[in-house]
Amino acid sequence: MTNAEIINQNSFLRLRAKNIRRAAIRRVFYILITAVLCLLFLVICAALFFRIQTIEVRGNTIYGADELVAISGVEIGQNLYSVSSGTVSEKIKSACTYVKSVKIYRQLPSTLVIHVEEDTAEYYIELAGEYFTLSADFRVLGRADSREKIMQTSPGIKYIAVPELRYCVVGSELLFRRAVNMKVVLAVMADIKLWELYDTVDYVDMSDKFNIKLICGGGKYRILLGGRDEMKLKLDFAKAIIETSLQNESYAQINVEYTDSAVVTFCDGPFLIP
Repeated sequence: MTNAEIINQNSFLRLRAKNIRRAAIRRVFYILITAVLCLLFLVICAALFFRIQTIEVRGNTIYGADELVAISGVEIGQNLYSVSSGTVSEKIKSACTYVKSVKIYRQLPSTLVIHVEEDTAEYYIELAGEYFTLSADFRVLGRADSREKIMQTSPGIKYIAVPELRYCVVGSELLFRRAVNMKVVLAVMADIKLWELYDTVDYVDMSDKFNIKLICGGGKYRILLGGRDEMKLKLDFAKAIIETSLQNESYAQINVEYTDSAVVTFCDGPFLIP
């Protein structure tokens, strides 16, 4: 092969590679143009169509649907995709302390669903003459001036006493002076809620985690539990004593701090809730 033939062949290969690159660039360009046009089309469709005609509120029992829609700031005629789930959730949760979570669903072509999960008032505490309702995870749900108001709005709610607090703010979780006490009260109440006589519980005192006690049966029994170790066993022990030995007795204090023995002291009157 002569030098001229080699040069011609190299020129041909370079030209061929250059044409291949140009074709690839054109292909990428056309793909990008198509993608931009499709995106622009979707944006225009979203702007012209998908207007909210119906707003549905689901999961609410405490708050009214119209109230929640007004708080959310969402309006009929607004674009379905212009609604920010985070913004709506923040507005509703800030104004409605019983709302635990908010989720937004879009049902094309024109329905927006606001789904709320509401908390239930499980306990209440007294602090400086005021009463605060709490969720199961000790989030502060509301405030009242009297115990009677709380009992009226939340029948069956349990009155509890807790270790020293740093602050108690409606809409926020209780903050204890010692962080470890949150784990203590959660664990103790989890055990007590599983107790077969939980419905009869009137008051749980956890202000001293080494001297936990409760009053149940409408003030008929006071049960001394000591520390939180073996809580389930202690509660079952107290239940067995109540059902087998105290059915005919009026009032009694039951000390089951030590699970190998119990001390029962009979009293003349009911145990008063602080």
